[in-house]
Amino acid sequence: MKTYTVREIMTPLSEYPVVRSEATFHEAVNLLKTTGEGSANKRMESGDILVMDADDRIIGKLNMMDLILGLEEGYRKIGDLNKLTYFGYDPKFIKSIIEKNQLWEKPLDEICRKATAISVKELLVHQQKADHIKADTSLDVAIHQFGMTSQQSFLVTDNQDIVGVLRSSDIFDLIHNAFGKCELPARAVS
Repeated sequence: MKTYTVREIMTPLSEYPVVRSEATFHEAVNLLKTTGEGSANKRMESGDILVMDADDRIIGKLNMMDLILGLEEGYRKIGDLNKLTYFGYDPKFIKSIIEKNQLWEKPLDEICRKATAISVKELLVHQQKADHIKADTSLDVAIHQFGMTSQQSFLVTDNQDIVGVLRSSDIFDLIHNAFGKCELPARAVS
């Protein structure tokens, strides 16, 4: 089978919805909700939106969970709790952090104020270089990177520029399409 690079299977930036970093939380939620509804292009239903800065450069991406967690200002202070489970902290310890910091005690209180007071830029605080993958990375390394993280997608970089998005579904589609070239015996699926 052909050896692929990330560049060959990534989704180009042009196929993603974009929100400005100065936009409000409300604008980002509306864009993510309306993007892809009824779209013939399945890639538009990715669940991600890209964030563009004032210099028209892509600086990050947001998904539904980023936006949901964006309602709780405490996350911007204490960091990414998902990383704690990766490093072996148990759920009781994480629950104690949530209780100590009073996270989610009033998740929807003042939602209208939060909708316009929180900027998209504020929601990007926990994105790191670990959320990126180089365009010339081989498929096997990319699959390993997905396997070692809880990421569903990575921003693809060429030098310092973000040039696309690699989604786990891009790899899944590639695998599925490869099956079409195989002579597999017919089996009953129940």
